[in-house]
Amino acid sequence: MRIVTSVFEKKSLLTLKKLNVTHILVNELKFSSAIKGFDLDQLKDITNKAHQLQLKVIVKADRLFNQSELNELLIFLKYLEEIEIDEVLFSDLTIKMLIDKHNLKLKTIYAPETLLTNKYDVQQLQIDGFDSCVISKDIPLGDMFEIASSNKDYCYLRVHGPILISYGLRRFVSVYLNEPKEYTENYYLREEHRETLLPIVEKETGTWIYGDTLQSISEIKTILKQPLKGIVFDNMLYDDEYTIEVVKIYKDVLDKKVDCKKAIEKLYLLDEKINYTDISEIKKTALDKE
Repeated sequence: MRIVTSVFEKKSLLTLKKLNVTHILVNELKFSSAIKGFDLDQLKDITNKAHQLQLKVIVKADRLFNQSELNELLIFLKYLEEIEIDEVLFSDLTIKMLIDKHNLKLKTIYAPETLLTNKYDVQQLQIDGFDSCVISKDIPLGDMFEIASSNKDYCYLRVHGPILISYGLRRFVSVYLNEPKEYTENYYLREEHRETLLPIVEKETGTWIYGDTLQSISEIKTILKQPLKGIVFDNMLYDDEYTIEVVKIYKDVLDKKVDCKKAIEKLYLLDEKINYTDISEIKKTALDKE
C-alpha cells in the first residue's frame, strides 16, 4: 500500500524513505491551499531528489480556478509534465479536463473533500478516467471501508492531518480587520458558544478554515487491511519534524513497539496546542454525535 506524506523540506526525504514512505505530497504555493511550499525551480529540484531515492511525487493543486486563470493553470500543468512529477492531486475538475484535452502525461487523483461519500461516486470516477481519488473524510469509517471494498486499489484515505471544514473566496480576516492582505498564520475563528479555535488560512486565492486534526492511531491496523490504494498524512499546517514524528508513532504501533493508548499520549506531547479527532469518531451528521 502507498504511504503518502506532506513534505516541505528536501532534507526530510531520506528520513521519510527509511520510514517506508512511498510518495511525497508537495505544494506549489500559487496553485494550492498551502501556506508554505515550493516555487517552480524548487519543485523541480525536490522531484529530482525524490526520484533518486525512488520516492514518487504527488503535487497538490487543490484550489478552485476561475476563467481568467485557465491559461496560467495549463502552463503550470505542462511544467509538471516536463519535470516528470508522478501524479497531481486536485479538487477542481478543470484540471482533469485540461490534462485530457492536451494529452498531458499526468496521473490524476481527484480529492474534492466532501463529495465522495458512496461507492457509486467513486465508480463513476473510474468510468470517467480518473486514476484514483481520496474518499471524503466526513463519513463514518465503516462507510469508508465499504467504498474501498467496492473500488479495490483505487481509493486513498486521509488518516492524519488538519480537517478542512470550509473553503471559499470570501476574505473573512481582511474584511474584519479592514486590511486587504494575506493572513496565513496565527489567526483563528471561534464560534460564539464554543471555545474551540479554528485555524484560518486566508490567501488572495481563497480562505480555508480548519477544525481539529484527524488521527487514526487506534484504527491504523484495520485501515491497512482494507483494499485501499494508499493512506495520506497531509500535515499542511505543520512542519516536517512533526510529520516525521507522527509517522514514527504510527510505525511503532504497527511494529507492536507501543500500544495505541501510549501512542496517542506520545502524539499529544508533540504539540499540546493541537486538538485531535479520532477517525472512528466521525459521524454522518452532528445529530449523531449528540
